[in-house]
Amino acid sequence: MEKVKSLSILIFLLFFSLASYARVYQIELEIFENNKPSLIHMERYQKPVSLPDFRKTKVLDEVVGILSINEEQLGSRYPLFKTLPENTKRLDLGEKFNNLELFSQLISIAWNHPRNYSQEIYIASKPRYLGQIELDKRFFENNANILNMRNLQGTVKLEIDRLMFLELEFIYDHEEFGIVQLREKRRIKLNELNYFDQPLFGIITLVSPID
Repeated sequence: MEKVKSLSILIFLLFFSLASYARVYQIELEIFENNKPSLIHMERYQKPVSLPDFRKTKVLDEVVGILSINEEQLGSRYPLFKTLPENTKRLDLGEKFNNLELFSQLISIAWNHPRNYSQEIYIASKPRYLGQIELDKRFFENNANILNMRNLQGTVKLEIDRLMFLELEFIYDHEEFGIVQLREKRRIKLNELNYFDQPLFGIITLVSPID
């Protein structure tokens, strides 16, 4: 009888945890550089033996002006896979980074993400040569590895089953230490800050239910 009772409680908790998940989430990332990395800690991190292939990842659409909702997104009432404007962010650390000499902000980004999508989302810093050379669009179409054009790039993957997991894989081309990698998969909770650490750069994430 006691076992049946325990099993009933477990089933109820599992059902409740699933029911508490939303259909759409807002994912936010603040990526920053450590301006004074410790050489002692750098010894614990080896150089990546291979670079990720970003060709099959989904790229977020850039938003210019007012957000628009297309016919496919009417169910959730929120535009999906579009970079959100600053006023929609809950996690905005730009001013704090400006007041600290130890860190420099590299990327600040947010987007709305459907629960049933568990593929990788591509995130990257702005082209490092933008404004210095004439960009050839064919270069980006024909070259799989554009690491030489971006200081920082990587992927974000949200997985939801009974539990919620966030998986990050980023490559950073540091001026002094060369190419370093951050790769980690972690169980997360809604509305909680998570800090992913690498001696040369770090990532703060926040996942919030929207609908």
